[in-house]
Amino acid sequence: MAAPPASPFASIQAEPTSRCTLRCATCLRGNFPEQWVDADMPPRVLDALIDAAESCESMHLQGWGESLLRDDMPDIVRAVAKRGARPSLSTNGTHLSNKTARALVDAGLASMAVSLAGPDDATQTALRGRGTFSRALEALATFHAARHDRHPPLLVNLLVTPGTARAIPSILRQCARAGADRVVPTHMVHVCCDTQAALVAYDRPERHTWHWLAARVASWRHGIGFVPPPMRTEELPVCPRDPLHSLFIAADGTVSPCVYLCPPMTGPYPVRFGDSRTQASRLGFGNIATSPLAEIWDSAPYRAFRHAFERRLDIHDALTAGIGADFESAARLDHAVAAIAEAFATTHRPPDPCRHCAHLHGV
Repeated sequence: MAAPPASPFASIQAEPTSRCTLRCATCLRGNFPEQWVDADMPPRVLDALIDAAESCESMHLQGWGESLLRDDMPDIVRAVAKRGARPSLSTNGTHLSNKTARALVDAGLASMAVSLAGPDDATQTALRGRGTFSRALEALATFHAARHDRHPPLLVNLLVTPGTARAIPSILRQCARAGADRVVPTHMVHVCCDTQAALVAYDRPERHTWHWLAARVASWRHGIGFVPPPMRTEELPVCPRDPLHSLFIAADGTVSPCVYLCPPMTGPYPVRFGDSRTQASRLGFGNIATSPLAEIWDSAPYRAFRHAFERRLDIHDALTAGIGADFESAARLDHAVAAIAEAFATTHRPPDPCRHCAHLHGV
C-alpha cells in the first residue's frame, strides 16, 4: 500500500449523473432497469462536491451514468481544477462533440478515458448496441484533435472478455490511429447474472500467453501503452481502489467507499464472485448534502469499515516482513502465504459488502 496522500484523500470518485442512454449487458442498469434511479447531481450536492475538491488530490467525475449527458460538465471540471484537485473523466463516447472536447480541455481536464466493451464492432454491438464501437473510436479522434501536444492524456478502458486477447493487436492499432496514449484492460468486476458471468475472463484454463505477447509487440509497434491484465485471482489485503484513502460520492450525495458498493438502485440486487452468490444493497455512510464530508469519514461505522482493511494490511505486512528473494526465504514465504490465507478467511475477513468483489481478489 502506498504512503498516505498529502491531502486528506488520494482521490474522490463522483457521479455527476446516473442517467445513461445505453442499456449495456455489462451494467446493472441493463439488467435491472425497473430498479434503476436516473438522476442528476442536484445543485446543493454539487456545491458540496466542489468544496470537497479542496481535500483530495484527484477527482474522477464519472460513476454509473454517462457524465457527458450534462451540458455543464466543462463548468464542473473547471470548478474542481480551481479548487486544486486534478479532474478526470471517462465516457462511453456517444455524446462527445468537438465543442465539448475543446471546452473540457480548456477547463483544465487532467485526463480523459473512453470505454470500450469489446475489441471489435461485433463484440461491442452485442454488449452495448449498434454503432457504439465506431462512435467510441470517433470520440477518441475528436478529443485527440482538441488537446494540445497530447495533453491531457487520452486513455481507453477496454473490457477483457473470453476471446478478447486474440483481437488486442487490432484494437491497439485502431486506438493508436485515433490518438489514444494507452489502452487499459479491465475485467468484468460487478457480476450480477449468467450473461455477465459468461464475460469473466480471469481464472480460466486458457491464459492466452501468446496473445498477450503479440499485444505487447503491437503496443511497441504502434507507440501506444498497454500492459496485460492479471488473469488469476489472489486475495489482497486491501482493494486496489484504496478505500483507506479514497471514496465515492453518488449523484444523490451518498458517500460510499466505492462506486461498486453504491449503484443507483432501489432494493437489493444480486452479486456473484466465482461460485458464490449473495444479495447486496446500496452502501452509504452519510450524505454530503446534510453532513460535512470530514464528519462522515470520521463516523464510527465508516471507521469500522476501514479498520477491517487496516487489520488485514497489518497482518500481511507482519507476516511478510524480512522475506527476501534468496533461497532460504522460500520456505518462509510459503509459510507466510498459508498463514495470510488462513487469517483472511477467518480472523481478518474483509467487510461483508466487499467479499464478493473481484477487485479484492486482484483482478
